[in-house]
Amino acid sequence: MTTESGETDVPVSRPVLTLSSAEALTFEGATVTLHCEVQKGSPRILYQFYHEDVPLGSSSTPSVGGVSFSFSLTAEHSGNYYCTADNGFGPQRSEAVSLFVTSIPVSRPILTLRVPRAQAVVGDLLELRCEALRGSPPILYQFYHDDVTLGSNSAPSGGEASFYLSLTAEHSGNYSCVANNGLMAQHSDTVSLSVIVPVSRPILTIRTPRAQAVVGDLLELHCEALRGSSPILYLFYHEDVTLGKILALSGGGVSFNLSLTTEHSGIYSCEADNGLEAQRSEMVTLKVAVLVSRPVLTLRAPRAQAMVGDLLDLHCEALRGSPPILYWFYYEDVTLGNSTAPSGGGASFNLSLTAEHSGNYSCEADNGLGAQRSEAVTLYITATTHPDPQPLPQAQRQLPHKDGSHLLCHIGPWLAAGTLLT
Repeated sequence: MTTESGETDVPVSRPVLTLSSAEALTFEGATVTLHCEVQKGSPRILYQFYHEDVPLGSSSTPSVGGVSFSFSLTAEHSGNYYCTADNGFGPQRSEAVSLFVTSIPVSRPILTLRVPRAQAVVGDLLELRCEALRGSPPILYQFYHDDVTLGSNSAPSGGEASFYLSLTAEHSGNYSCVANNGLMAQHSDTVSLSVIVPVSRPILTIRTPRAQAVVGDLLELHCEALRGSSPILYLFYHEDVTLGKILALSGGGVSFNLSLTTEHSGIYSCEADNGLEAQRSEMVTLKVAVLVSRPVLTLRAPRAQAMVGDLLDLHCEALRGSPPILYWFYYEDVTLGNSTAPSGGGASFNLSLTAEHSGNYSCEADNGLGAQRSEAVTLYITATTHPDPQPLPQAQRQLPHKDGSHLLCHIGPWLAAGTLLT
């Protein structure tokens, strides 16, 4: 074909397709340039690029020379490529060039731990989320706790994967994950997790130096939660009034000491709190007993001077002491009897007097904590005498007196007083 200028048009030769890289292995994400060029042919020449017979794009040039087409590779870009050149005499097709797109190795994954609250607590559902920001799918993620495999999960289309775990106290420690897409395995940084154990209901133990708490004893209140992450704050209560608090930085319980008074009888409890939820112990009742004081013995007779036949009331009373109080009564350290005061106070013992009852009396008070003896009280008993003795028709005898007078003595059933006769 000859143009108006007398030049002869030349059909295009078979084009040659080349890739920008001589490497047959190209990674996903890389930019590839296809270059198509004919060695001869009159301009203008139209170039078209194909991937598996699917047009990718076209370009024309007004002069001899080739054109290029660039694109970013994905896994779908593996296959055969060719180009065509046409300057009006019919298209010419290049030979096919094969391209194999290799997946991108995974980048180092990022592990994120997610719990429903700021602090992980036993019973919470933990989500371990692992993500490699780069890497061709599919990606297999594996999850580890202290280098022990927990499980695995796959991301068929890339992106992230998660693994869920219901937390126990044993799940504190270091976590990590590994991403692997068959090209390279990458290990995440380690992430530490501390799982807090809520405190269990504490146990309150009351310790005294004897079986029965007594005024003046040192009381030890020991409170302990058998489970719970440290530190634990313990609070002690008497009748819901705070006695004090102690912080336990490590495991085990704590003790609070108290010097007992009569006001310390009542109900005690304690509370354990490690910042999650406070737990209150069961209530423990304490009765503080009072030792009996030294009792006072009082002797009561119907007249100022006790006489044979009178009814004597021995009254014994300890002014202090927790009831019941058992009182014992003694005559010259010989037990006369006993009497109980169920509600405290004193008790009495009655005795019909004889001439033999003159002597020392005492009493003892005992409420089971220790007996106390009273001071001794002495009683003198007067024998019965005739109030006005008279001469009796019994024998009489006149006795001489040293001053020359005579003493008349009556001998009879009553002992009479002597009468001085002149």
